[in-house]
Amino acid sequence: MSEAGGEPVTALVVDDDPAMRALLRDWREGFRVLEEPSGERLLALAQGTRFDVVILDKEMPGLGGFDVLPAFRRRRPEVPVILVTAFGGALVAEEALKLGAQQYLEKPFQFRALIAAVRAATVAAAPRGDAEETERRAQP
Repeated sequence: MSEAGGEPVTALVVDDDPAMRALLRDWREGFRVLEEPSGERLLALAQGTRFDVVILDKEMPGLGGFDVLPAFRRRRPEVPVILVTAFGGALVAEEALKLGAQQYLEKPFQFRALIAAVRAATVAAAPRGDAEETERRAQP
């Protein structure tokens, strides 16, 4: 999966579970994966690091996904966020969307669901003229 310029889509995975970060880092779908262990690190990287989508865990020590999502949206409103959690349900999904997440997935999720969410989020976030090219490059 690539952006319009041919660069791979960069996904920032923010999760306190090293096993989850490693699993996502090692997936082979044409994505470039950065990883961070905390919501605090997400906010620190928000201004100076390039990434195209954030995969954000809801439950983390310190600042969790719901804590950092509003501040992140103010700093980087153009970057889509996919919130993931093992502690979900309809009310959690509703709150995630209300706080600015584009997608919501419950753990354990299937990789194809995550890949579809990343593709949909990055195509939707592409500038109008680049959307068709981004969608074309997103196809396997």
